[in-house]
Amino acid sequence: MMGMDDASLAGLKKNTMAVVALVLAIIGLLLCWVPLFGTALLLGALTIAIIALVKAKNYPQLTARRGMSITALIIAVLALILNLVISFLLYYVYSVAPECADISDSLARRQCLEQKLKAN
Repeated sequence: MMGMDDASLAGLKKNTMAVVALVLAIIGLLLCWVPLFGTALLLGALTIAIIALVKAKNYPQLTARRGMSITALIIAVLALILNLVISFLLYYVYSVAPECADISDSLARRQCLEQKLKAN
């Protein structure tokens, strides 16, 4: 495959699932603070990254995109862990102070949360 020009590379099969997994993992990382939406994106990225990594053996080495699949897998796993930690913390905070969630003013809501968390 060495010395191939762009025209001959264009005819090779490419592992597009790796690209999709990486894009979803990056978007999921950026949105990991959103409990349900971020989780869904990251689980999708994780699943697609695993499938892309398994299917990489069916592609020519030059276009298998194994590194991209592994990168997507690592980002998705780390962001999913971060997402779960953030979700747990949000659940804990609003289980201690559920009345604070109904306050529309952000400063008043923050003061309410601080008072409730200091009391516990």
